[in-house]
Amino acid sequence: MAGSKYWENFERVRVPLPEKEVVELHRNTRVDNFDPYFEKQIQRIMPCHEFNRYPDITKLEDKIVEFLDAGFSVENVFITSGIDGGIKSTFEMFTQKKSPIAFLMPTYAMYNVYSRAFGVRPVLIQSDPGLLTIALKEILRCLDEKLDVLFIQNPHAPIENMFSENEMRQIIEKAASVGTIVFVDEAYYMFGSVSCMGLIQEFDNLLVARTFSKGFGLPAIRLGYLAGHSNLIRCLRTKSYAYETNSISMEVGMWALDNVSFFVDYCSAICRQRAILKERMIESGIPCRGEVLNTICLNLGDGEKCERAGNHLKEKDFWVKYGMPTPFDQYMVATVSGDEELNKQFYDLLVSCTDKSK
Repeated sequence: MAGSKYWENFERVRVPLPEKEVVELHRNTRVDNFDPYFEKQIQRIMPCHEFNRYPDITKLEDKIVEFLDAGFSVENVFITSGIDGGIKSTFEMFTQKKSPIAFLMPTYAMYNVYSRAFGVRPVLIQSDPGLLTIALKEILRCLDEKLDVLFIQNPHAPIENMFSENEMRQIIEKAASVGTIVFVDEAYYMFGSVSCMGLIQEFDNLLVARTFSKGFGLPAIRLGYLAGHSNLIRCLRTKSYAYETNSISMEVGMWALDNVSFFVDYCSAICRQRAILKERMIESGIPCRGEVLNTICLNLGDGEKCERAGNHLKEKDFWVKYGMPTPFDQYMVATVSGDEELNKQFYDLLVSCTDKSK
């Protein structure tokens, strides 16, 4: 809860692009290149004569509403620059300086960055470093502080804790009783997790954030959206840009929604490879989680072993995520590829360096 210091280690750091071609397993997004079919489709998406016009955002809004299906309208959707843009807009609209907000730990660094930028008082809901879970009672107790906003990643990267729909309902109901908005970050919803999208029709204090960066594997277009009650969306629009995105990103995003099966098939391949890679790790004596994200989380025992293994992999041009703040420094996170051979190369490199360190 509030008062912990290790969250201060989370700074906004732009991860530099590697100087040479490496296997980037540290970004939690698509590892594999798109095939020629996708490249051809992208090249024909937007004719050059459209470049001299401002984007018609309503076309994208309509497409997202169609994708979300029954019960939604454009009044329920707000276009953002990835989920990051949605987080920033929520801080800007629904928080006050020195008021409490809450988020889970460890988590995406921008929750900390915006907490500092907007001068709020963060209440930290810490994961159990051994079980890698967060108790529902901790969330409910946190709401006694009458937060402006409760931010929940569901599933929670990097540790994979996931609340069920019933648990989320309990959280949102209590939040409503104390006047708290619940912001549910569903960046990874396409890899096997539950979704709160169906609860939007029941609760007027719920915002659900989605992105094209993870399941669609399109972080370059910087596109996402918030879905919520029309009153919340109306408030967000009072502080929005004149145009929430650009025409190129919009056209690519609409093509992705029209061809969602192309991306669902890839997500299914990731889920299959995740299960294979997880089983191999466990058989080799490396505790491993991998159920609802596009990553696996490995427990290498302690921070020093994890750092040695991470450095060794980097020397071999496999970049993974490690160096998390104590007490999570023994954990390594690696993005799963849809290519079984590439996953095996990563597995072999990791096992070889962990065997040497025993």
